[in-house]
Amino acid sequence: MKAIKITAICIVTTLSGTAFADIPVARGSYADINVGYSRIVDSDVMNNVSGLGLNVNLGYKFMPFFAAEIGYTTYGASKSSFTGANAFDAAIKGILPFQEVGIELFAKLGPTYVNNSKVPHGVSPNATNVYYALGGAYAMNSNMLIALQWSQAAGNSNTGNFQLLSIGASYIF
Repeated sequence: MKAIKITAICIVTTLSGTAFADIPVARGSYADINVGYSRIVDSDVMNNVSGLGLNVNLGYKFMPFFAAEIGYTTYGASKSSFTGANAFDAAIKGILPFQEVGIELFAKLGPTYVNNSKVPHGVSPNATNVYYALGGAYAMNSNMLIALQWSQAAGNSNTGNFQLLSIGASYIF
């Protein structure tokens, strides 16, 4: 969590010296990577777990207000172990662009498949449920965005719900 705060402070400091310009909102294929604080919560069969999480997405931005993407996230890695929890998702992304200042706010929604291999034997480690996320992005230029987002891949009472608060970068091809 401390690393996320330090990264966010560095980004805000860098952006505060940058003149905001009218940045065009690019369309097309994109890839992004996000890293941050992850938690697995609300599991009846295991304790809440937190640690480093990593998310990668591939998507297509159809217009300034709408995109679709698929993603993979791994949750709860710590210095000494890995939880074995991950999720695959497919989401639609609604975007509210503020083109004058190069900022976008977004929300994502779609199905997810979660897997938590650390649940006890005899308990199903998989669940299919809903994925949702909220966030914002700043356009460094028309193809490169820096994003901050919170997401949750909902599981069930066995797997738990997988959450990620992350900062990342997106590149539109």
